[in-house]
Amino acid sequence: MKIKEPLRITSKENAKVQRLKKLGTSAKVRWKERSYLLEGPKFVLDALRRSDLVRGVYLSDGASETFLNSVSTQDFGEALDIYILSESLAAQVCDTRTSQGVFAEMGFKVLEMTLSDGSASNWLVLNAVQDPGNVGTLIRSAVSVGGFKVLLDTKSCDPYSPKAVRASAGLVGAIDVVRVGDLFDALSLITKWEGNLYFLERDAQVSIFEVPLMQPLGIVVGSEGGGIEGDLHRIAHRSVSIPMADVVESINVSVAGSLALFEFLRRNTKVELP
Repeated sequence: MKIKEPLRITSKENAKVQRLKKLGTSAKVRWKERSYLLEGPKFVLDALRRSDLVRGVYLSDGASETFLNSVSTQDFGEALDIYILSESLAAQVCDTRTSQGVFAEMGFKVLEMTLSDGSASNWLVLNAVQDPGNVGTLIRSAVSVGGFKVLLDTKSCDPYSPKAVRASAGLVGAIDVVRVGDLFDALSLITKWEGNLYFLERDAQVSIFEVPLMQPLGIVVGSEGGGIEGDLHRIAHRSVSIPMADVVESINVSVAGSLALFEFLRRNTKVELP
C-alpha cells in the first residue's frame, strides 16, 4: 500500500476536525457533503479493502502505530490522506463513550429510484423506521443476504448516522441505498415490474412462509410503533406476517425484516447436504 506520511492535527479549531464533528452530528451536512463518519479499526480496514470512497483516515496517537502496521503490507491502491489526532481531539470526534481511535471519512453516492431499477432488483423498503439500531441492523441483513437494494423514506432514521452505521457493522457502504421523500411514488414504480410487493404486518392472515418469494420482489417494513402507513396500502401489495406464539404481541422490526430476508435466501439458495 502507498502510505503517505501522516499529518498531525493539534487544534480543535482545525477545519477537518470541525468537519468530522459535523458529519457525526448533522444529517443535513452528511447529505450535503455526501460523506459520513466511520469509526473502528475493523470497519475502517474493511472499507479500505472494499471501497474506493474512503476520503481520509484519522488516527489517535494511541491507535496510530497499531493501525499503520496492520495496513502496511496491504495493497489498497491509491495513496490515502492520513491524519494523527491527539487523544482529546479523537474523543471529541468520537460518537461513543470510549474512542477506538480509528476513523474514516467515507463518501457515498446519492442514488435515485427509476423504473429501470425494478426489473432485476430486490428491494428492502423502510417506512418511518426511526431507530438507528433497527435501520443499521436491517441494512446489515440485506447485505448479508445479497442481491438487495435498500429504499427508505426521510421519515426513517438517516442510514449514515453514526449509530446506524455502527449497527450495520460498517456495511451501509456496501449496498445501494435510495432515500426518498415520497415513498408512495417510489413504491408505485416497483409495482410496475413483474415482482411481488410484500408488506410485513402483525395482523396479516397469511405468513411469509406461505407465499412465493421469487425475485424480483420488495419487502416493506414499517415503523416500530405504527407499522406501515395507511396511505401506502393503496399500492398493490400482499400483507404477510411472521408467525409467533400468542403470548407475544410483536417482534422487533429489524428481527421481522431479517427473518423475511433470510427466508428469501433459504428459498432461493440450493444447499447441498452431506
